[in-house]
Amino acid sequence: MEKAEKTKNKLNLEKAKRGFKLVEEFVNKAIYTDYYIWTILAIVFIGWVTKCAPFGFVALILVSSFVLVFSRDILPLFANIFGAILMIYTDKVDEFLYLWPVFIPLGIAIVVFVVRNILYKKQLGDKFRFGKLFFPQVAVSVALMLGGVGVVSGEGYVAALPHTLVLGVGLLAVYMLARNFISTEGDVDRATFLAKILAYLGVVISLELIVVIARSGLAPSEWVRGNWFVGWGNRNNISTYLLFTAPMCLYLSTKYKWGGIAYLLLAVLQYISLIMTFSRGGILFGFVALVVGIAFAIYKAKDRKIQLIFLASVVGLLLVLYLAFMGKVNDAIKSLLSRGTGLSDRDLLWIEAWDLFKAHPFQGVGFGYMGSMQSIVHEAIGIYYFHSTLFQILACMGILGVLAYGYSYAMKGILIFKNPRNTFNLFLIVVLIGFEGYSMIDTGTMIPFPYMMLMTIIMCVVEMFTSTPDAVERDKHEAKKDKRAGVITEDGEASENECQTQEGNQALEGNEQEIDKAVAFNDGRAEQDNGFIAEEGQ
Repeated sequence: MEKAEKTKNKLNLEKAKRGFKLVEEFVNKAIYTDYYIWTILAIVFIGWVTKCAPFGFVALILVSSFVLVFSRDILPLFANIFGAILMIYTDKVDEFLYLWPVFIPLGIAIVVFVVRNILYKKQLGDKFRFGKLFFPQVAVSVALMLGGVGVVSGEGYVAALPHTLVLGVGLLAVYMLARNFISTEGDVDRATFLAKILAYLGVVISLELIVVIARSGLAPSEWVRGNWFVGWGNRNNISTYLLFTAPMCLYLSTKYKWGGIAYLLLAVLQYISLIMTFSRGGILFGFVALVVGIAFAIYKAKDRKIQLIFLASVVGLLLVLYLAFMGKVNDAIKSLLSRGTGLSDRDLLWIEAWDLFKAHPFQGVGFGYMGSMQSIVHEAIGIYYFHSTLFQILACMGILGVLAYGYSYAMKGILIFKNPRNTFNLFLIVVLIGFEGYSMIDTGTMIPFPYMMLMTIIMCVVEMFTSTPDAVERDKHEAKKDKRAGVITEDGEASENECQTQEGNQALEGNEQEIDKAVAFNDGRAEQDNGFIAEEGQ
């Protein structure tokens, strides 16, 4: 009887293991699909538009916890993480604090994920990796911590400490988590998958902006009066996010021969949304990025003729829409132009930053410094932003910050340009033109979440997948193959005779290689008969 009970328990345990394995396999396939991303973002948008925090957060946390328990890859969960911020519909924290108990299962699921995957990697013999961006981020963390020491008051330093810790050590932890828990298994194109997460996030951002504008009741001629506050940010925050997402739509248009038109339309939606933010800096650097992005989208297209037809169709569609709504569009443009070209007192901030750098050149005044222009202090975190990456570094961290951030930017540049042929890397340059350019007159690079965390994840994917030696060799091979396949005439089309000649030469080369192999094989057989094994015979 006891033996039968043990046998029964053993069978039940085996069934449970098989069941867990089946669910695990299903989850690890499902999380890489577009359906998974859209499911997450549907929850996010419904939670935001209905202002129903319980539904949004409970649903998102339940899905995230379930995935964490079974997943072997953290990358798909960044759709949940970066989508979560888009669910914040107000700046009143009290409306969300009461939901803290629902985060308990999420915390447990995170622990399960980390423990399971550490054991799984140990089983595979996969070692812990620091990565190429570890020491640059350590340098940035040190510069942030030392900024203002001995200059700013102790009270000011402590007040800014949470921000400096998250911007430095916090992003370092995110990098280490991503570097070691983004999986390299399977044939999933992680760069393309991350691009889809970003592209679809951009759709939700655009929809939220449209809803806010519609709810404002303002006519297009009065849009200049709107701040377009969506809860998690204002016009500048929206435009900064779109500078990440819109170029990824252009990137995805190059991945498909016929499906590219859908992503071009998503790019149109997001660039129009960028204009509708009325963020002058975002529009300026977004336009520069767009010009470069279109050039890359044509250059890297699967079929350039089809891509040009798609782009012409999009331009035609925009022209039709303009003619149909000419009056409202013209009113919106006039409203935008009425904002002028002034710097909104940023020049005064930059002068102040330069004076602070001259007074405290080695380590600056730190993030705890409070200047004379109190109106620009960020209310939520109490940081005195100088609205420029360069001047923020000079004023808050001095020469120490310049060296640390210079080191970080240099390593990122090395990773990107290690494989300039890679399409994802090219469009990352488009992202950087927009984001880093705009951050020279705004605060993007000094905001840990979502912008710098997002940049950290993107760079981690570049390091792991698009700039590895294998990726470099693969893209070199693809470039050579594309060059052989596309002999371009002065008329812009491949010459039929040249293509035929090329095919004939390739066939001839193939025959010569086969003959060489056959000769080498026979030589090897002959040497084997003589008791010698030649290298060719092996």
